[in-house]
Amino acid sequence: MAQFGGGGGGFGGSQGPQVNREQLEDYADILGMDADQREIAQLMLEEYIDDVQTETDKIREAMQNARQEFEETRDGSAFQAARELSRESQERIETLESQFMGDLQMMLTSEQAEAWPKVEMAHRRATTLPRGLMSGERVDLFEIVDSLELDGEPASEAQSVLADYGLALDRVLIARNDMFEKGLQMFRDRDFEALQSHFEKARDASVKVRDTHRTFARRLEGVVPEAKLPVMEAAVRRASFPTVYRANRADRALEAVRGMEDLSDDQRSQIETIEMTTTRSMDQVNRKLAETIESNETNMSLRDMMRGGRRGNEDGTRELFGEKRDVIDKAIEQLRAVLTEEQAAKLDAAVGNDDDREARGDRARGQRGGDRQPQGLRQREF
Repeated sequence: MAQFGGGGGGFGGSQGPQVNREQLEDYADILGMDADQREIAQLMLEEYIDDVQTETDKIREAMQNARQEFEETRDGSAFQAARELSRESQERIETLESQFMGDLQMMLTSEQAEAWPKVEMAHRRATTLPRGLMSGERVDLFEIVDSLELDGEPASEAQSVLADYGLALDRVLIARNDMFEKGLQMFRDRDFEALQSHFEKARDASVKVRDTHRTFARRLEGVVPEAKLPVMEAAVRRASFPTVYRANRADRALEAVRGMEDLSDDQRSQIETIEMTTTRSMDQVNRKLAETIESNETNMSLRDMMRGGRRGNEDGTRELFGEKRDVIDKAIEQLRAVLTEEQAAKLDAAVGNDDDREARGDRARGQRGGDRQPQGLRQREF
């Protein structure tokens, strides 16, 4: 919920290129660029990326020099010049982005120019949607639907829903981004009194982005084929709560045993039972985790945010992550009991032994305060 923090991909700008090769291909497709236009655009992109890299190198070198000076002098003012250079470079990076997008627009025919607003919306999604720090705020239904590989009538109906989604999402993204930029400036100015009253408005703006995803995900459920609905729903859950719904050791263990060719019919039957009970238990604890994380975010105060979230057991997630680890350990223990010694050795090789690392991760997660996944959280599998 560090909504007003700069750096690390947070609001206030990114220190890297805001357009990559894949995005440019998407924009070219939207605009219907021909081969010559695409080639010129690629050359422009390479120049843009090189210029941004030059600026990021300046920032990196300045910070390294400042740290070295601080280690020698213990004078905090050593970072002042580095901060100023970083600010100037960041402004230059933002200017380079604007120039690149402007040059790209100038290449277009009058017919292609009519599609430019669609590129602006796509670019806004690509560059600002991932910066949201509230659970469910970073969902991108365009990517999720694309991964479903729909065809025929369902594909057409889904695209119709996505067209409405793109317009609705763009409106709330613009409002959210504006609120966050204002909050960031208050934070830079150390105007914490103003920031206190602004905080709730900024959170409301985030909620509107999250709820837009949820509204249109429900609409998509009505057009996506039934066979692909579980895939879509799982993708939305993972995007909403990545630390809760990512793959874990029990998933890897079940996948490993299902691939064993020397299982008896009795073993397969027992493994199916273990998978059913594990899935049921995992669904229950994951649902509780997601609800707790969302409740924490909804009720978090500015003071909580300023100190990096609630600590220890205050947020209620540490115990739940412990329950989840118990479900995983039990599943693996039950699977090993079904297997022969040779099969169990294969299972151990496939899954690995992450018990110590998991325990450390759970303790850290409890101290951090739940699902603070984007950019700042070190990914760790169960």
